[in-house]
Amino acid sequence: MKRWSFLIVAFLLVLSVVTAALAEGEGDAGDAGAAKTVIVNAGAAEESTEFKTIQAAIDSIAGKEDKTGWIILVKNGEYDRFTVPKGISALTIQGESRDGVVVKTLMNTERASQWDNGGINIHGSNVTLKTMTVLAGSSTVAWADAAISTHHGAFGGSGVSLTVEGCTVTGENAKYGIFWDCDRVEVMNCTISGFSNAIEFMCDNHSIPAGETYKMTGDTIMGCGFAIHGYMGGGEGGGVLEISGNTVSGTDALRTKVIVQQNAANTLKADIKNNRFENVVIGLVNLRGEGETVSEPLEANTLGKNCFYVEAIEPGTIDFYSTYRAPQSGNGHWELTGIDDFEVDWGKNPDGTKAYIEDVVAKANAAGSKTLSLTGIDENNLIKTFTWFKDGIYWVTDPDEPMTTPEPTPGPTGSGSTIIAGTPTPTPIPMAPPATGDAGGFGLCLAAAAGAALLAATCVSRRKER
Repeated sequence: MKRWSFLIVAFLLVLSVVTAALAEGEGDAGDAGAAKTVIVNAGAAEESTEFKTIQAAIDSIAGKEDKTGWIILVKNGEYDRFTVPKGISALTIQGESRDGVVVKTLMNTERASQWDNGGINIHGSNVTLKTMTVLAGSSTVAWADAAISTHHGAFGGSGVSLTVEGCTVTGENAKYGIFWDCDRVEVMNCTISGFSNAIEFMCDNHSIPAGETYKMTGDTIMGCGFAIHGYMGGGEGGGVLEISGNTVSGTDALRTKVIVQQNAANTLKADIKNNRFENVVIGLVNLRGEGETVSEPLEANTLGKNCFYVEAIEPGTIDFYSTYRAPQSGNGHWELTGIDDFEVDWGKNPDGTKAYIEDVVAKANAAGSKTLSLTGIDENNLIKTFTWFKDGIYWVTDPDEPMTTPEPTPGPTGSGSTIIAGTPTPTPIPMAPPATGDAGGFGLCLAAAAGAALLAATCVSRRKER
């Protein structure tokens, strides 16, 4: 009876493995992951089939008839920046480990073309960058220069989309960490620091399609003047920009801003929720329509010291322009920072602006009000405040005010991660791709046969022992 049990097990092993092999070999050539996977290794030997640079791997794909669905696996090492050209789609560039793969950007003023933004240029569709460190210097030439950028003036970002996931983007006082002006960008589980603007979007010609959600989730952003900042204003949209599960911190001297602006009706909705903020200004501009602000910012986030929310309309009316609101819990006061001068010439504010703002702030503080409304001296002399001057007025939490320690913020739905002081480093991926197709199936069959033979031999050996 035992003999037959061993034989049955062997048969089932052969059947299951062969079935898997055949299934893996089915379909188009584009279905086979390994057949469309290339390896990049900065330390590769001359005779190696591995590419030494990420750009060389991209160029090899660009030269093929089939430019869709490729994977570039990058072994640990230092690499130069690269460009993904238009025409390549569904490309994943994944590092072996987050700290081990370092891509250097904005290190000099050399530019290959007018659409070279000095860093990683993404002009393809549905491109994903995963598990690497992007290190940015401070050499900027053009206005759209960034560590990672989608800008290409020739086609205005149409057909360009990008996901940045599980990466560290670190700057040396460069302007932009991630800049986009294209169809779609999502940033998830990344750590970004050392930029004037961590994530910047200028989407004059783009919006979020109705029913869709673009996500900025699970990120840690520190030491940046603007954490997430930008606007949309093109085409019909109505979809949601979700900013959730992030940890964002500024300083007592300079608040970090999370600001979303709608430049044309029905281009997007903003959902800012489940974030941990400290020394942060949350600003929503032109998003007062029904349902355009999905979550109440002061109630849907964990707020540390010196946080406040501004709701503004551009150009505004005497009835409403900018309303500053502090959290209902805790004590503090409104303060003119002196960082922004409300009466500079380009601000086009009327005479008496500063005196008007000082008076409104003084009255609010005297009344202990946590709401500050600024409109205009009169209906013919509206005052530009938050829409032009983001750092002119701050809410300052009283020094002796006890602040609640934020609970750990869950990562994005389904991520299985918890964002506490940073983001989890993804597990290093194997650099040898799995065999697929005919060769892989044949190898699996051989393995199955060997396993079956081993079991049969064991069975015979047991019989002889008896």
